[in-house]
Amino acid sequence: MKTCILVLLNNVFYRELEILYGKNSFVDVISVKFCTTTKKFLVDVKLYLTDIDAFSESGIDSLSYLVGEAWKYTGHGPNDISVLSSYELSENYSSS
Repeated sequence: MKTCILVLLNNVFYRELEILYGKNSFVDVISVKFCTTTKKFLVDVKLYLTDIDAFSESGIDSLSYLVGEAWKYTGHGPNDISVLSSYELSENYSSS
């Protein structure tokens, strides 16, 4: 499932990542684990962004939305997911 989310985010939703976070931005899926307390999957993702100005407009919530859209392809319900996201400025930084 981790690989599925990774491919969907970086290949299928590549254009959205580019618009929201800059050219050559990508997402690394750290882990996908089932949490028995909340009965949901916890998806831990890290965004490597290249355009800080675009990020200031879209924020990290857009990444949670994209993960939710990718999650739909796994066959699980949309309420079965919690997203833990972090970000880092990539070395391919471009100051539009």
